[in-house]
Amino acid sequence: KVGRVDTAVRLFRTMQMCGVKPNSVTCGCLSDCLLKAQPVRMNETLEVLQYMKREGLVPTEIMYASLMGIALSLAEKENEGVVQRVDGL
Repeated sequence: KVGRVDTAVRLFRTMQMCGVKPNSVTCGCLSDCLLKAQPVRMNETLEVLQYMKREGLVPTEIMYASLMGIALSLAEKENEGVVQRVDGL
């Protein structure tokens, strides 16, 4: 799977270098893959979001759901760490 995510990132960058503009669907699929990668590839996800903003592309509902899902997951992991530290005192 990691190889496929790397390939998708290279394709995204190559498209831009060749003058082909990725659309909202392309950006959404790529960001979903990056958010599901282990570990989460947040910097590259932010790169995709910045591209979308620069190009005036609007994220889809599915993309927002993916972003909210990872935010929830990260918050839960952070809260587990806080609870474990408090319990360990």
